[in-house]
Amino acid sequence: MSKEKQIQDQQSKQLIDGLSKMPPMVIAAAYLHAINYTLYGEDVTEKWVTATQQSYVLEKAYRKGYYDALQRQAEMEGEE
Repeated sequence: MSKEKQIQDQQSKQLIDGLSKMPPMVIAAAYLHAINYTLYGEDVTEKWVTATQQSYVLEKAYRKGYYDALQRQAEMEGEE
């Protein structure tokens, strides 16, 4: 194996080791940035992250409303 190939293999191993310690969301954001920038010449990572955060907030609000409604319903049934 050539010296250059050994260096490349070592760098690849270090990159994989580093990525394995990252949260999945960071890896997904990096992947999205790379593919969109390479294919379309535009970084849409910020838009994607914002949309993901908004989706999470909406889902969280829905769940809170749903469980609050269930709790109120149970309280009303308990009063009867």
